[in-house]
Parts: sequence; C-alpha cells; structure tokens
Amino acid sequence: MRNLLPVLLVAAVVLMGCCYYLLPSNETVKNNTPVSYTCQDGTVVTNPSDCPRPLVQCPDGSKAASKSECPALELNKPGWYTCNDKENYSPCKEFLTVYCDKFDSSDIIVREAASEAISNHPGEFSVNQLLDIYDWVHTNVFYQNVPVNLTYQPYYPNETIRVGSGDCKNQAVVIASMVGAIGGTARVLLIPGCSHAFAEVYLGNGTDLNVTKNAVWAHYPQAAGQTVNWHYDNTSNETWFIFDTAGGNFPGQTIKECLNASQTFAIYDCQNMGKLNAPVVYGTAYGPKTVINSRKIINPGGYFYTYPVTPTIPKYKWCHYDIDVESLSWPVDWYVTDYTGYLNYKNGRGFSYYCGEA
Repeated sequence: MRNLLPVLLVAAVVLMGCCYYLLPSNETVKNNTPVSYTCQDGTVVTNPSDCPRPLVQCPDGSKAASKSECPALELNKPGWYTCNDKENYSPCKEFLTVYCDKFDSSDIIVREAASEAISNHPGEFSVNQLLDIYDWVHTNVFYQNVPVNLTYQPYYPNETIRVGSGDCKNQAVVIASMVGAIGGTARVLLIPGCSHAFAEVYLGNGTDLNVTKNAVWAHYPQAAGQTVNWHYDNTSNETWFIFDTAGGNFPGQTIKECLNASQTFAIYDCQNMGKLNAPVVYGTAYGPKTVINSRKIINPGGYFYTYPVTPTIPKYKWCHYDIDVESLSWPVDWYVTDYTGYLNYKNGRGFSYYCGEA
C-alpha cells in the first residue's frame, strides 16, 4: 500500500484539474486511410497539386488545356481579318507564329537605317519622314520574288537590311519596323489571293489625308495623275496609307488585284498592339527631290524622259531630278526637249530640241 500512494495522488490531481490530456497509447491505429481531395472536375486525388488544369473553352465548342492547344478554325469566308484577334483561327494562327517577333523597331541596325533615311528631315515624326523611309527601302532593298505562303518565314528586319534584298514580306517587315523606330505605327497586310504582302502606315483619322496625297503627287512624278490608295475603317475612324515598295512605284500604289482580293489579313506589332501614333503634317515638303542611286541607259533609238508635276496640281513646286544617264547613241548623246518634243520624237515626227550635249 505504501508503494501505490504516489500513483493514486497523481491520478487525483489529473482528474481534479481543469484540463484533459490525450495521452498516446501503445495500441495500433486501425483504418488509417489517407486524406483525399476532390478536384473541380470531380477527380479525387491525395494532393491538390495533382488535380488536372482547368480546361478552357475553344471557339469550336470543344475544351483544351490552353487556348494554344485548341484546334484552329478555318477562316474560309471572304472578308478583312485582324489576325491579332484571331489567334486560334487558320491561317492567322500560322501567320502570327512567324510574324509576331519580326516587328523590331528597337534593333540597332533598324534604328541606324531609319536615322539615315530621315537625315534630311530631323525632328518630330512627320509625313516627310514617312516618305523618306519609303524612298530608303525602295532604293536600298533589292526585290526578290518569293510568293506568300505559310511555310516561308520573313527574315528579321536587320537581316534584310544587312543583306540588302528581300521579297514583299521582308520589305513590309522592314518598313513597319523602321516606321516604329521613328515613333510611327505600321502594320503588315497579307493577301494570299494575289500572293503579296505590303506595309501600311497609320495617318490618324483622315482629316489630314489630303496633305499626304498631295505630297505623294508632288514628290513622285510617276504618281502624277495616278490614283493613290489607302484604307479607312468606318468603325474606328482609322486611316492607313499603303506603303508597298515591292509592288508599287510610289506610296499609295500596289498591285491592283490585291485591292479587290477576297481575303485580307492584317498583322500588327504583337508587343505594341493598340498603340497608334500619327505623323504631324505641318511643314510637309512637296519637293524638290533627288533620285538616289538611279542609273538609266539609253540605247540607240530609245528615249528617257522626266517631267514635273502635271498642270492639274499647279500650286506645288516642280520636282527636279538629278539622274545619272549613260547614252549609247551616236553622234548626239541625247536630246533635251520639252514634253511636246518628246511626244513628236516618240511618234516619229519632227521635233525641236535644245542644243548641246547633256
């Protein structure tokens, strides 16, 4: 009895206290089932991280782990499509894959080319600078004909500038990147129906469109009396001017079949989508202009002519051209005559010309 007394006293203290203690026992725990977790789709797992990712709704009604894994729908109806908003539709999905990273206005080679192009018109982003970029690309990037397709990717703009040649897609990417480098906004239009692509530059809401049109007519003699083309969005009031150095001879000109194509796909800079900046129009120059790196050869019996802005636009200055001309005629190098004299010469009639060799 003397040995049991301490044990009984301890038990009494525990029972009379304010708290209860759960003491471990030596018995084996039975029915030790792991904790389960039910996922959103009803799947039961032991760890929440094992739940499958929630599926996204695809445009065709199916579900996939992500939008990029959705089946591409086919854009087979005629119309105008902004590919940046149709990333799950073919051919926009394929176009975006190869074009998104090609808009690069921050590349040092692109920036140097843009600075060189606008050296005669420094300052705020302007219409003058846009025409300068068109002229620079038209002069410095030799055209190579490769049809538009989904398997041929355009080069990065610095590669095209470095090589000095490229097809319509490559020239369009160069223009879009150079315009971006001077603070402007440009996009690329892909028109599979006529196997062509070209750039368009943003001009704002169109209120100053005539300034650009008049500048083109005065700046490029081959544009005199010709139609210039642009696109205007009635919904957003956006005006986009065609800059096609591969299929046109001046801004606003492109292949006629492309203007009436059944499908047109527009691609914007994927990193700066929605950022629009129009050029200023004050101080726009209408001439004169010098043709750079232009060399013409006149064969015997042939002729070459230049002419100023047509009289239909009399209020603008005439454009004067400095052209390196090599004549293969003899004994007179070439005749300097007015437009009437040129027509008479062309039609085999007598004509007057200014004496002296050029």
